[in-house]
Order: sequence, then C-alpha cells, then structure tokens
Amino acid sequence: MRFSRVFIFVAAVALCSSVGAQAAVSFLWPRNGSVVRESVNVAIDARGVPDGAYVTFYLNDHFMSAVGVSSTISGGRKAYTWVWDTRNPVNLGQPNDQPKRPIDGLYTLKARVVESSGGSHLIGESMVNVRLANKVTSVSAESPISLTYSYTLGQTRKYAVRVGVTLREVGGAEVDSGRELQTVSYTGLASVEDVQSPGLAVMRYHPSNTSFKLLGESLGKLPSFEAGSLYELVDAFGRVRERDLFSTAGVYTDPTFGVDYRTPLPHTPVRAGDRWTAPLEVSMPALGDAKVDATLTFDSLEWAGGRETAKIDTVIKGSAQASVAGLLERARQQMDAQAAAAQSTGQTPTEESAFGPAPVFGSGLGGPSLGAAGGSQGTAPASVSGSGSDWFAYRSGVLIRRELNADLEMTVDSGSLDSLLQGLGIANPQDQSAASANATGKPNTGAYEQPEEYMQDLSSALGRAFGRTRSSTGPAEAGIKIKLRVSISARLLS
Repeated sequence: MRFSRVFIFVAAVALCSSVGAQAAVSFLWPRNGSVVRESVNVAIDARGVPDGAYVTFYLNDHFMSAVGVSSTISGGRKAYTWVWDTRNPVNLGQPNDQPKRPIDGLYTLKARVVESSGGSHLIGESMVNVRLANKVTSVSAESPISLTYSYTLGQTRKYAVRVGVTLREVGGAEVDSGRELQTVSYTGLASVEDVQSPGLAVMRYHPSNTSFKLLGESLGKLPSFEAGSLYELVDAFGRVRERDLFSTAGVYTDPTFGVDYRTPLPHTPVRAGDRWTAPLEVSMPALGDAKVDATLTFDSLEWAGGRETAKIDTVIKGSAQASVAGLLERARQQMDAQAAAAQSTGQTPTEESAFGPAPVFGSGLGGPSLGAAGGSQGTAPASVSGSGSDWFAYRSGVLIRRELNADLEMTVDSGSLDSLLQGLGIANPQDQSAASANATGKPNTGAYEQPEEYMQDLSSALGRAFGRTRSSTGPAEAGIKIKLRVSISARLLS
C-alpha cells in the first residue's frame, strides 16, 4: 500500500510537471477566440521561455518564424513576438502550392518553445484559435458606393512613402542580387490650403525627412527634393485641374511630390467589379518620371489602417524617361571627391561613409544630366507596366495605403551596366564564365557570421564600381536591355 501511494504521488508530480511545461507557453496576444485583421501582433510571455531556448510560430501547423530574442512590449513586459500580416500571400497547402492571401475564416496560431542546448527538443507549446475578418460586413460591395475625397481647410495628412528600385533582368536573364539599387523614403505632407468650392481644393504637397540610399549605402538627404512645395487645384475625384500654381514665385517644384498618395477615383458610384481608367504618374526620384494609363477596379471592401476602405486594384502601362547613368556618375563623383580629400589630408576614407557628403541634385530629381544609351545627354525612353492596390477610406474620404510595383524596361550602355552589376556585387548574368570566375561579392543572405564581414564586402564592391576611372578600352557598347522593378509604398501616418 505504501509503495502504491508513493508511485501515485510520483506520477502525479510528473503529470503536474508536464502540464506546467505546457502551460508555461502563454499567449499574451491574441486571446483565444479573438477576431483579428490586417497586421496581427503575436506575443508569447517571455517568463515561460528558459535561457537558451527559442520560440517557433506556426499558422495552421505551417512554420512561419523562429525568434530567439525577446523584446519589450506595452506595459514593459518581455515577450517573443511575430507579426502576421494577413494581407501577404502564404502557402498553407502542399509544399509546391503557390502562396495565397489568407481568406476570412478560422485559423490556429501555435507557439512552440524549443531548447537548443545539447540538441533541439520541444519543451512546451500552446495554441489559440482566431477568426480573421478583413472584409467589411457593415456595407455590401454589391451596392453602389461613392468614392470622393473630403477637403477641410487646414487639414493635413502625413504619409510614410518609400520608393525602392531593384534590378530584375539583364538581356532577358533574371537577376537576384539581394540588394536594392536605390531607396528613397520620405514623409509626405498633403495639406489643404484653400477650399474654393465643395470638392475643389488647393493642395500643398511637401516632402520632409528624406533619405536616399544607393546600393545599400546611405547618401543622406535629398536637398533639392525638400527645397519646395507643389501646389495643385484638385477636385473631389483626385483629378488635377491646375498644377504648379505658384511657379512664378521661383519655388522649385516637382510633380512626384503628390503622386505616391493620390488615387484617381471614379466620377460615379461603383459596385464590386466596376472599372474606370485614368492617367497616373509613377514616382521615380533620381531616375526620372513615368506617366502611365491606369485601369482601376473596385475589388472589395476591407479594413485597412483601422478603417473601412474600398480596395482598388490597379493595372498600369505607359512610358517613362529614365536612366541609371546619372546615378552612377553622381556616385563616381562623390567617391572621387572623397578620395581626393582623403589624399590631401593623408587619411583613408571610412567604410561608413563610402560616398562622403550627401549629394545635391541640381536640376531636378534626375540629377544634372542623365546619360542615355550610347552616351548622349538626357534621359532614355523606357516602357512601364505593373500592378498594385490602393485602400481608400470611403467614409472619411482619405487614402489609407498604396502598394504598387512597376517594371521599367530600358536600354543602357555596357559601361553603366558593368558599374551597376559591380556595385550590386554580382557578375553579368549573360556571361556565366565571368560569373563563376570573377565574383565581386555576395549579397547578405545570412551567410555572414558578423555584420562587419558583410560591410567589408559591400564597401569593396562599391569601390570597384565607383572608385575607378572611366574605361579606356574603347567606346561603350549600347543597346543592352535591363528591367528595373520600382516598388512604391505609401501609408497614412496621421
């Protein structure tokens, strides 16, 4: 009898320990049975995760992320976190299935705590069930809805805008450099300066907090980009009646200030599936400008930025005047200037400032002159095509979010292409022998154990691309076709 009681006691302790290990994995958010939408912050209480362990997150039993370091969340609590952006496509089926955007419905979020010391093994897990509800249910998309902007005197909207450019193809061959060619980000301000009549307002567009990066290296602000404002007379449907209203005052203006967060709306109420066409401009700071024809479709009603919005899908096609040569020449000038300054003082340029001071673009965003294919001055013609989506809050009359990808097909000379590829740390994909024998660096794909190693490789590649003199082997070969991907993101801040 005594042995039986001891056995039962030990078994009970073991059972309680097992239950405790499972219960230690505690969801701080979301709660079981919650209704979630947009970006879902998933947080696991760090108090249930011992030292040397990490947390893995699963969606419907499909691995999503692993987190090894806790962070501080609201209330000063420590948690292991993962953000589930429910608008991003994800593969929840078989391994070879195409990723799809999750539809509204029930989902299971699971977190597992894994002990990594002495071999990985599971020490606890927990799960919650949530209901995804991105679609608006208070209004039917089958009923006509009016989409118009609302203007109030003194009203100001702030947008976080980012324009990134990546190299996608060279001569029809795909390129995966792992790094953007250039990145421009800024805070876009749209303010109502005057309301002339209902639905007709004078708008002031002004960028601030600009940041310009070339091949991953920060070049600082864009002084000319922040130099002035663009004033436009805009109607309730986002159509420009008059542009550059105060140009005679000598204030530098540029039309790209406003295109990243203004959507052309239909003149009549629309139902789900209805389409309309309108001209659209694609912002490409330091590359050029693109004017395209857009076909817009009212797709559905869904939540975005905490508001009920109309999701508008866009397909674009048109032309542009653009070139990468101006960017490369500006980078060479900065590198040469820094090298000359360093030589005069007996100092070596630092890796942290490979380009020296921030460049000043003199005559517009494209720089002083953009070299076209073959070396002529001016910009080169290019074709533009792409697609994206806008989310427009139909109750308050304001654009909430824009995501747009535009493919820019253009022709460059061999010198510009060579500099571009070397700066990206890759070889010409058209020359496989050169790619294998003359690698110029590798993208930061996680192969580097220390960040310093990656920065050294990047700095070396930048030096090869922009620290050299012009080629003396003969005239540059013209007519090499490349494809650039221009990705525009704009998000309402306030």
